[in-house]
Amino acid sequence: MAHNQGADSSKASGSPRLSRRQMLKLITAGAVGMPVAALLNACGGAAAPASNAPAAANAPTAASAPASGNSTSGVTLRGVFLPATWGTVTKEVIAADFTKQTGIKVEIDLIGRDAIHDRMGTLFAAKDASYDIFNIDYNWVPEFSRANHLVPLDDVVGADSDFLPKALEVARYNGKLYGVPQTVHPHLLWYRKDLFDEAGMKPPTTMDEWLKAVQFFQDKEMGGQKVYGWAAQSAKGFGNVHTWLTFLYSFGGDTFNNYTDLQPTLNTPEAIAGTEF
Repeated sequence: MAHNQGADSSKASGSPRLSRRQMLKLITAGAVGMPVAALLNACGGAAAPASNAPAAANAPTAASAPASGNSTSGVTLRGVFLPATWGTVTKEVIAADFTKQTGIKVEIDLIGRDAIHDRMGTLFAAKDASYDIFNIDYNWVPEFSRANHLVPLDDVVGADSDFLPKALEVARYNGKLYGVPQTVHPHLLWYRKDLFDEAGMKPPTTMDEWLKAVQFFQDKEMGGQKVYGWAAQSAKGFGNVHTWLTFLYSFGGDTFNNYTDLQPTLNTPEAIAGTEF
């Protein structure tokens, strides 16, 4: 298959043929400054050939990345993404658009979060270069970069990039950048203005007001339809952490005293109050 072709530079039609890693770096350079939605991959990596070289490189690719003569001929990038909206959009829309504009074929597999981590570990252990791009979780960056499986992107994502600085920081380890953000998850409180207007209520500005509003609307029938007081990502597991953090921060708590000493502060009155709420 095309993605298993040699990664060393060679000659093609009289022009230097870029290695897959060089191609990913070139594409990355073309992606700098593009909106996050235009990026082909999130925090991920490009697999290197089975050698002592790093097994993967985080490399964003954009639909507007420049083609370089016929150096893209026969190049196929393979990626693994979560089967969430950003994964399906990448597979069904962005990948095809990227191929149309660059000539580079893109193949995306959609698998679950934990399965991505397991597959990366298996591939890296076997020095298997089947995949180039991985949609990874930020807390995997230390694990895989420490093992030399991810290639730094500092030479292609400069300080003048349009990425949110805080979003980039979570992909840094030991001073090096190992990924770029595909999605950022700010927590916002959305409310149905029409329902609040109908009930003659104002939107909450404190946690006590929020709780009273939730209790008021819970199981109410409005407009001929039963409504719920609150909806959130609250299933048991990893995803629930994000929801819990909104309560923690709302009560003035935090996870650590600072992000240098990393002394946990989960037993403070604020943290306990937010958790109990």
